[in-house]
Amino acid sequence: MERPSPGHNISLVTKHPHSRKLPNTFLNEKRNIRQDGSATFMNFLKHSIRLAHIRGHLTAFKAPSSKALSSYADPQDYDLVVIGAANYGKKVAVLDFVHPSTQGTVWGLGGTCVNVGCIPKKIMHQAALLGELLKDAQKYGWNVPEDRTFSWESLVLAVQNHVKSLNWGHRVQLHDKKVEYLNAKGSFLDPHTIKAVSNNGTERTLRAKNFVVAVGGRPRFPKEIPGAVEYGISSDDLFSLKESPGKTLVIGASCILKAYSTDTIVVSNKEKTTREAGNQMAGLVTDYMENHGTRFLKQCVPVRIDKGDNGLLHVTWKETVTGESHQEAFQTVLFAIGRDAETSELNLSQAGVEVHPQTKKIIGNNKEQTTVPHIYAIGDVLQDRPELTPVAIRAGKLLADRLFGDSNVTMDYDKVVCLREGDRCGLTYKTLSATVGIHPTCAEEVVKLHITKRSGEDPTVTGC
Repeated sequence: MERPSPGHNISLVTKHPHSRKLPNTFLNEKRNIRQDGSATFMNFLKHSIRLAHIRGHLTAFKAPSSKALSSYADPQDYDLVVIGAANYGKKVAVLDFVHPSTQGTVWGLGGTCVNVGCIPKKIMHQAALLGELLKDAQKYGWNVPEDRTFSWESLVLAVQNHVKSLNWGHRVQLHDKKVEYLNAKGSFLDPHTIKAVSNNGTERTLRAKNFVVAVGGRPRFPKEIPGAVEYGISSDDLFSLKESPGKTLVIGASCILKAYSTDTIVVSNKEKTTREAGNQMAGLVTDYMENHGTRFLKQCVPVRIDKGDNGLLHVTWKETVTGESHQEAFQTVLFAIGRDAETSELNLSQAGVEVHPQTKKIIGNNKEQTTVPHIYAIGDVLQDRPELTPVAIRAGKLLADRLFGDSNVTMDYDKVVCLREGDRCGLTYKTLSATVGIHPTCAEEVVKLHITKRSGEDPTVTGC
């Protein structure tokens, strides 16, 4: 994913004779990492050999003196500054800052994917699948109690322990690669200068020959709806909720909460629930969720959210076709209406970098160069490029190779396997249909890809 904060991080790179590569991770943190319980023990056990070499690594950063900075002979302090997250024979420092979410949620080192994106989502998804499997287990001979219960608190603790172990791992990687960590956010003063402001307000000016902007985005809130910002949560908050969300209204898309025995209702102003409303898969997903108890309020839009004395959120919504209004009480309102590029506080205009007038994403070419040749952008912040973490990782590695490794290989965005049109990585339907998979029950399904939707045949499997 993608994914960093309104807040962002900055990596500083200077020449260093002993390191060889750029770090592979994009980093994002506001706080020093502290861990409790079993996660602390396991991490200290796992990294005990390294602890002797990283004493003080988790303490707050002390800014280098002006004398230290003035020791550079080059008029540019750094070869590269990455706003968002970078070594290739370079000395690296990572400046990072995360603004709290609308509900005050903050997280640790590793960016959106690690903290509030792919990683915690996958764990919660696995927990949901296990819950569903328990229902089927008895039919396969397992003696599963009928009165089994679910603990949201235990799940969140497990999720956060795992995430914090990854935060710690990133810290160790930074130290092992001799990367200096600074807790600050940056904004441009001119095309070669940024101002870095730490959490305590301390300012520092940094100059560099090249910059990379990789700040990602944050969940969008409809500020025009009264109560949305004050009472609504987003994916920034979901994975660390102290209590079960209970009866939940999801505005904009579907969610996995139903698998945790919560009463889930999805509001959408479209007939389908995915971004591509005409997609057949959207209908299949919607039908499945409805059959398993999720209510869908289609072609509806929220009007306002009010909080009652009992703590419940009273949501008013309107049908877009009839104009009729409705109201219902919920324990949680989750917004999932998209993400916005986190560029508003970067002062990009001061550097001459152009952004898209609607999306506020950065405009770049096929080499990730912005309208200022020495300022680059990668990841979700780049206009007209596929989103999510794998794309950003690959683009970042290739850019580092070009900047410092004498490479000329660029990111081929046409080879991102996510669209059904055209030829992706040489994979076509003709190629796929001619492929034979021999692994029983899994790969053999490839051989059965001969029934098309157009044929009208029943695809139900009745034999091997």
